[in-house]
Amino acid sequence: MRDTEEMSIREMAERLKRKDAEEIRVREMAGRLNRKDAEEMRIREMAESFFKEDLQADAGPEEDRRNREAVKKAQREKNLQKMKKLLLLHGQDILFAPGMQQEKSFIQHGKVSVFEHSVGVTLVSLMLAEKFKMKVDTRSLVRGSLLHDYFLYDWHDPHPEVGLHGFTHAKIAMENACRDFDLNEIEKDMIARHMFPLNLKPPKYAESRILCLADKIAATCETIRIPYCAEVIRELLEAV
Repeated sequence: MRDTEEMSIREMAERLKRKDAEEIRVREMAGRLNRKDAEEMRIREMAESFFKEDLQADAGPEEDRRNREAVKKAQREKNLQKMKKLLLLHGQDILFAPGMQQEKSFIQHGKVSVFEHSVGVTLVSLMLAEKFKMKVDTRSLVRGSLLHDYFLYDWHDPHPEVGLHGFTHAKIAMENACRDFDLNEIEKDMIARHMFPLNLKPPKYAESRILCLADKIAATCETIRIPYCAEVIRELLEAV
């Protein structure tokens, strides 16, 4: 009886040992699984970090480029609005004058009216003066630029009395402008000599040289249909 009881105790002890050993194995397996899960997680994190950095590296220059373009666009729009204010400050009476309004019915280049061309040239003149930090008489620059093509006829139609438009219209524009407005010497020079070198006398003043360049820039853009200062020109058209 005693031997049987001792055997039962030994069997129970063995079972407890096996149970403990099994629990240890289970804990070890759980530990290995946890380590495996942790390792997999670290691998995933490393992979995600790698691809994230890679994507950021790829997107970085493009994002920088877009940001630079946005800044340039905002600055350009700000400058154009500044030029518009200067144009209205010094040239509002010209814009509303009957002769200037008449220019809306004459085509200059492509589908651009003489009025639109004159406004565009004035904006470009102001921008060139600011870009190159030239000391100019801003009022004269605005008024001379607005009136540089104040010839008041459709040059696409035959005008035998006028002669070759490219060679003669600057003189006609100056005469018309002197008739309708009080011009100073800078403004007269700007209008009379803006067609240099077709007209042989070179521009005398800085304002005249700026206009000469601005007129050619605007004419080229209009002829090959490159929009320039379009939004501000449209705003001014609607306003006047």
